[in-house]
Amino acid sequence: MSALKGRRCANCGSADCGMDAVAVWDNVSQEYVLGTVYDDGWCQDCSTDTPPEEFELEGEELIAAERAIHTAAATGLLAALEAVLPYARSRAEDMHEDGGGDTCRFWQKANAAVLAAEAAIKRAKGVA
Repeated sequence: MSALKGRRCANCGSADCGMDAVAVWDNVSQEYVLGTVYDDGWCQDCSTDTPPEEFELEGEELIAAERAIHTAAATGLLAALEAVLPYARSRAEDMHEDGGGDTCRFWQKANAAVLAAEAAIKRAKGVA
C-alpha cells in the first residue's frame, strides 16, 4: 500500500480546510456524490482562500487512518456476507430437499459453509 496522505491548511496547518466542490444526486445510491472539485480552497481556522497542502500521515494520524480503512473494509465484507447468506441458506435447503447422490455431498458442503458464515457474523457482531 502506498503512503496515506492527509490535507492541511498551507497557511496555519489546520485540518479544518477543504476545496470548493459540487455534489450531484446519484439515482442508484440514493445520495449525493462528489461531482466536481474546483481549484478554490479554504480554511475555516485562518480564513485563507488557498488550497490545502498534501502531507504524508505519520504517528497517531497514520494509525487512526489505517484503523478506519480496516474497519470500513471489515464492515463492507460483513454486509456482503449478510446479504448473500439468505440465498446460500435457501440453496442449501433446496439441495437437502432434493436429496440423494452427489446432491447430498453438495448439501453437506453448502450447509457447512452457511454454518461457518453464520458463526463468522456472530463473532464479528460480538454475539455469543
